[in-house]
Amino acid sequence: MAEIAIQTILSDPTKAEYAKSRLMETSASINELFTLARAHGDLEFEIMGEYNYERIANLLKRINGALVTLERYVLVKRIDELKRQYALTKATIRRKVFSTFREIGQIMDAVPNEGTIQQHYSDPIIASLKNAHLVIECLGQDTVDDLMAELVQTQLLPYDKMGRDGGALFKLEKEAFERRWAGLRRLLYAADSRTKDICPPSW
Repeated sequence: MAEIAIQTILSDPTKAEYAKSRLMETSASINELFTLARAHGDLEFEIMGEYNYERIANLLKRINGALVTLERYVLVKRIDELKRQYALTKATIRRKVFSTFREIGQIMDAVPNEGTIQQHYSDPIIASLKNAHLVIECLGQDTVDDLMAELVQTQLLPYDKMGRDGGALFKLEKEAFERRWAGLRRLLYAADSRTKDICPPSW
């Protein structure tokens, strides 16, 4: 029966071409599945040691590309299993990256004076995160938004304290308001100067 079916297909150029294209698609999909499984295994191994953000980002891109190719396949046990494993791995990476960013702490304990940006204990941590944005962007826009919201909120704490009841500039008189505005600009400038290498302008 199989031989008859093959002969029937080969005797018709249109059917033969269609069968060839489907066979090539299937072969490409199998290769992508192997790529997905291999890249995820490499990723799991990579995050067990010291984080090399460039290598991790390259593996994330490879996995994301394979998943795009395989997204038309539903209810395929192996693919679904790898997707679940990948989701867990991404959650682990996200927690690690957020934890490292939290180690930066408040870059300024108070609103800085004009032109004063002193060294901070977090400078080596910031330097270690130079390529972290490559990984963060691979994790999706939600991760970028959540990280920036948390980072900005942390860096604005000195300004928040300054303007609260009992703070140095709580009053709303014109002079106090202008000083608060000037202080906010200095604080934002100081924070931006420290984090510009780890937070791309598009963020």
